[in-house]
Amino acid sequence: MGLFTNLQENNYSSHLKKYLSTHNIERTSITWDEAKSVGILFSALDTNVDTEILDFIKKTKKNGFKIKALAIVGKKIDTSSLIFDTINSKSISWSKVPDLDIIHDFQTSPFDILLNFYDVNCKPLEFISMTSHAKMRIGLHGTNLECSDLIVGDGNLTSFNDMIAVSKKILSRMAVGA
Repeated sequence: MGLFTNLQENNYSSHLKKYLSTHNIERTSITWDEAKSVGILFSALDTNVDTEILDFIKKTKKNGFKIKALAIVGKKIDTSSLIFDTINSKSISWSKVPDLDIIHDFQTSPFDILLNFYDVNCKPLEFISMTSHAKMRIGLHGTNLECSDLIVGDGNLTSFNDMIAVSKKILSRMAVGA
């Protein structure tokens, strides 16, 4: 690691510790059937993921869920027609901390479940997940363990729909104590 990377990491950690020291965030387990609100954090750089997530948002809204999604996108992406909120490099500091004013509504929403569907080492989305007021956070195997209360998959899980299916299966088993 170079000097610049160390400075970035230290600044990132300092921002995270400061936020977490002043905000009490309670986590609890919940089953999928009990959930009434879902948040989704994802990278919108892969168009295949966008389609699955868009379908999931539309379907769950029809079923009465409150749902919000937040994606990190490239600077040149036209976000005017998207049905989810976005951040890009303009809204992220040099230490990889997202602008808290922009993400405040998402971050403080008391989701029953927050789905972390992004690649390893996406610091801005990790920051949002760690500071989220969600009751339960579900993430993919291989990502930062501090960002999720439940890890799903085996490292080969790449489909958002597969993540949902596995999450539902695990959460239903938790409900019956299996």
